[in-house]
Amino acid sequence: MELLSKIVALKLLLLLQFTSSSLGVESDACLRDIAKYKEDFQAGVPWALRMFDSATKMPSGILDGNVLQMGNYDECLSVQGPPPVSSADSSFTGLFCRVKITELTLPELKALHSLRDLNRTHVLQYMHLPLLHYLEKSQGGDVRDLSLQWAACAPSTCGAEGLETVAEYNLNLLLAEIGGSVQVEAVQKSCFAIGDGSDEFDPAAWGLVGLASFICFLVVLSSAYDYYTSSKGIKPANRVLLAFSAQKNLTELFYIPDDLPSGILPCLNGIRVLSLCWVLLGHRYHVQTDMANINALQIPKVANVPINMIMLNAYLSVETFFLLSGLLVAYTNCIRANKGQSFNLIQYYVNRYVRLTVPLALLVYFLATMSDKVVRGPLMDLYIDYDAQVCRDNWWATLLYVNNYVNNLAVCGGQTWYLTVDMQLALLAPIIIFPLIKWPKPTMYVISFLTLASVAAAFATTYINELFWTNPFGPGGLNFWLYLYSNTPMRAAPFLVGMGLGYILSNKSLVQKMRLTTWQVYVAWFLNTALCLAVVFTLAIAYQDGYEYDKLEAAFYGSLHRLGWSLGIAWVIFACTAGYGGWVNEILSWRYFAPFSKLSYSYYLTHYVIMFWHGGTWRNPHYFTHFESVHAFFGDLFVIFVPSLLLYIAVEAPTSALLRQAFKRG
Repeated sequence: MELLSKIVALKLLLLLQFTSSSLGVESDACLRDIAKYKEDFQAGVPWALRMFDSATKMPSGILDGNVLQMGNYDECLSVQGPPPVSSADSSFTGLFCRVKITELTLPELKALHSLRDLNRTHVLQYMHLPLLHYLEKSQGGDVRDLSLQWAACAPSTCGAEGLETVAEYNLNLLLAEIGGSVQVEAVQKSCFAIGDGSDEFDPAAWGLVGLASFICFLVVLSSAYDYYTSSKGIKPANRVLLAFSAQKNLTELFYIPDDLPSGILPCLNGIRVLSLCWVLLGHRYHVQTDMANINALQIPKVANVPINMIMLNAYLSVETFFLLSGLLVAYTNCIRANKGQSFNLIQYYVNRYVRLTVPLALLVYFLATMSDKVVRGPLMDLYIDYDAQVCRDNWWATLLYVNNYVNNLAVCGGQTWYLTVDMQLALLAPIIIFPLIKWPKPTMYVISFLTLASVAAAFATTYINELFWTNPFGPGGLNFWLYLYSNTPMRAAPFLVGMGLGYILSNKSLVQKMRLTTWQVYVAWFLNTALCLAVVFTLAIAYQDGYEYDKLEAAFYGSLHRLGWSLGIAWVIFACTAGYGGWVNEILSWRYFAPFSKLSYSYYLTHYVIMFWHGGTWRNPHYFTHFESVHAFFGDLFVIFVPSLLLYIAVEAPTSALLRQAFKRG
């Protein structure tokens, strides 16, 4: 500590030329506390040294993209100012904020190759090189501003202006030796101090606590009743009373029968679980590349390696879910029609909306009221805090499943766009289901026509608006999102393919007529594998160095790759169901996939908030590597299991049970 004090005092002598004037501050208390900080810092008082020590200094690797620094977040918050010596004084703690370096002037630095021929340059010019994923704003790309942002720590009695004064004081101290200077601007949304009230529960948050407590009460009550009736051998008075039973819901979740009932498609469990894992892997890479990374300038090079299309094309997993959704809508209703049951439109709509919306509503309520209060970190404002505010403003658009068209640049729960598109397609599905049951052959032609119309619309949209081949790892993401990615007609092809497949699988005689010889099966598997691999890896062409964008090429891939992938997955499902699956069917139909398949919806709802919490609480920049990303992905699988299981037991499973009782099914 004594050595640090001597070093700081020596540097302070060089700073005097920078401290003769102060920026305006909004309170006398802040001005007094800043003066006290400077005085105690010069004297080497521990609290002032800790406040200085917790702030960002000149980091290494700036020219490699190390532009986002968090200092020592917890050290700043733990700072306790000196006790008041008079009634005019006030006690304070540390206030953490990030500041943007708006001007950083350095003298001639010939030791740095990239600055060799420049005199008194602004390093920020080098931070605004095209970073693709981060800094470039071409094609309307709305990306996060990643100019130099460094951590600062100031007395909690200060606001933005006072913090800027302290930050410039600290940084100019370090730059004085080389004749440099700095100006900063506080990122006010990043500011946090213990006791500032930002993490206190408001009435809405306490309402969620009350709701969660009530749900827990129902779970305990229902579980106790279940235990009592089962132990006494008494038949429950009404199965509704068992809807919230944790024992019943856990038993049903992990129950794995030896023989499956007729009509069940077991391969769907494996496809659903593996597709969910692909979704999580893609989102984990998104979080890893979008957070603070020491080697941010190197990250765009990830796209130049063809094998990395497995991550960059993970969006295809969504097409699989659209396919499964359309398949089950058609398959279940056609099976019921085969049994003589009529299609109940009201029941279909109520069951679909309520079953999916009740768990979603609880997530939205949590995001809007508590997600930004139960966890804090130096980067929370970039993700969790933003999402919380969006949910407070636009919760209704998510619950009404219109957030892809209404306020679609501020979606509550980023992953909920898929639920919206899927719900809209499902709501329109009866237009096809009714004639599919009555007049299947002409309706299959209609399905084919609508599928081609969706492909043609995607082709025209990509070509006219000069969009990238798919959701880009770089600029252009905003236009792609607005024109195509969240646009329901453009995403309809996989859903329609699924509906056509659902009808075929529901008609056993039709499946029997489509018998294939052994060599035809081998050829079909070979062609299908080639198709799926081509869909995934052809994208590498667009990411190669020197590739010149061609809107015709983009339109062909952008419109056909979803259809190609859907047809590939459709063949896998058909082959596994019709007896041509072999070892593929054995893997996908592995019975232990069943519990995780049931958890897939809860996993999907909860995974993003867990990933964003992880990113928002990072204390230091990371060095991006594939190993770190994959390691984090496997951690996600286990960590997300807990909230997913709780959501399933307490909300999703009871909702489904109550709906079954309401419609007297199962």
